[in-house]
Amino acid sequence: RQTAMKLFSSAAFFLLHLCKNVLTTEFCNGVGPGDIMVTGFNMDNPDEVLMVVLEPIEAGGTFYMTDRPWDGTAFLELENDGTLQWEVNATLSRSAELCHLCTQDGSVIDMFVPVDTGNASYTFSLASSGDTIILYCMAEPESSGKSEVRHISAITNTGGWITNVTDSNNGTSVLPGNLPNDTVTTLAWWIP
Repeated sequence: RQTAMKLFSSAAFFLLHLCKNVLTTEFCNGVGPGDIMVTGFNMDNPDEVLMVVLEPIEAGGTFYMTDRPWDGTAFLELENDGTLQWEVNATLSRSAELCHLCTQDGSVIDMFVPVDTGNASYTFSLASSGDTIILYCMAEPESSGKSEVRHISAITNTGGWITNVTDSNNGTSVLPGNLPNDTVTTLAWWIP
């Protein structure tokens, strides 16, 4: 299982590095769409998510990973869907790997911590029947002064993106509108 994930991860990083456009949109500590990409995941307990940094990231930012569905304007709050937070404590170079619950040399590596919502049923838990992972940050726009979600990248293995999210969409999500095509991965549901 780990070999397949590493192989997928290596191939995905190579393709992402070749295809990444130079984007002028930057937010959240200089990070913009596509600067961090999910390159591998395992949806059988334990859930594992492997990401790679495609552009250097300075220390000091806060980023989030969620399996909560995006409805086009906000994330829905559903049971068994949650959000994890990652604080960038040191500058990361291009090609640095980020990991959530990955096993390496017998040790579990986790750079993310759960965001406390006050509801224990809202937990990051990838569904083996298919799910969506969205990476984002919160940016403070100059005009409104309110924090806004800024999507960085997204991946789904539910077979595609939908146009209308309800509380029974089973891991599917609306495609975040600000993400260019080269920052989104869509996979059919696949059982090895």
